[in-house]
Amino acid sequence: MAVPARGQSPQASAQPAPQFEAASVKPSAGIRERAFDLSPGGRFAAKNATLRDLVQMAYALPSGRLRLDAQIVGGPAWINSDRFDVVAKAEGMPAGLDARHTAQGAVRANEITAIDQVRLMLRTLLSDRFKLAAHDELRPLPMFALVKARNDGRLGPQLHSTDVDCVAARDAGKGQCGGFRALEPGHVIGRVTTMSAIAQLLEGAVNNVVSDSTGLTGSYDMELHWAPDQLQRPAGPDPAVNPDAPSIFAALQEQLGLKLESVKGPVDVLVIDHVEKPTPD
Repeated sequence: MAVPARGQSPQASAQPAPQFEAASVKPSAGIRERAFDLSPGGRFAAKNATLRDLVQMAYALPSGRLRLDAQIVGGPAWINSDRFDVVAKAEGMPAGLDARHTAQGAVRANEITAIDQVRLMLRTLLSDRFKLAAHDELRPLPMFALVKARNDGRLGPQLHSTDVDCVAARDAGKGQCGGFRALEPGHVIGRVTTMSAIAQLLEGAVNNVVSDSTGLTGSYDMELHWAPDQLQRPAGPDPAVNPDAPSIFAALQEQLGLKLESVKGPVDVLVIDHVEKPTPD
C-alpha cells in the first residue's frame, strides 16, 4: 500500500471492531515479491506477506508512519519467515480511492478516514485468524532527531519551500505530487512534501527512528543524493550507485541544510503477547 494513513491506537474502543465484509488468508505459493494494494471499491490484498508485515500495516503510528522492525517485539520466529496471501473486501470505501497510485500529500480527507478504517479491519482479521494479542509500550531507545544544520537557519541548495496544493492538483488532473520518487539507489526527489515525511523517508536510510525536530512547517521540494548502505543494495556492484557520493549524514547537511542528531527518547513499541498460525481458507 503506497499511502500511509494516520494510525489508530491499539487499545480497544467502546464501539464494535470494524471488520472486512469477506476475507481469505492462505499460505503464499512460490517465491515472489511482497505486495500490498488497496484498490477502488475497497479490495485489500497482501501478497507474500509475513505476519510482521501485516502487523506493520495494521498498527501504524498516529503520525501515519509504519513501525520499523525494532518497534515490533515479541512473538515466535515464524512471524518473520512464514508468508501469507490475504484478500479482503471492505465496505464503504470511496469510489476514487487508489492507494497504490496516490502520493501521501495528495490523499483526500475522506480517503485518509477510509484507510484508517481498513487498518482497524485488518486488526480484527489478525485477532480472529491469527489470535493476535498485542499492546503498546513507550521505551527509551536510541534514535535520531532531524534538525536544522545551520545556525542562521538557512536551508540547503536542494531544499525549497512551495505552496502547491497537491489535492487540488490531483482533482484538476495535473499529475502527482505530495510524495517521493526514487530515481536510483541513494537518489530521491520529493515534490511538495513535509519535514515529517522527510524524517520518515530517512528512517529507511539509517534504519532507526527519526523524529522531526526542525520546527519547519509547510511543504517543500527536495532532491537528495547519497551513497546507500551496502545492506540496502543488491548483491554485487551497482552501476547506478556513485562511489563518490557522500554518506546520508553528509548529504543532508550539504544538500538540504539539515542534520541528524543522536538522541534517546520514548519510542512507541508494539509488544506481541500471543499469536497462532492461521487455518487456511
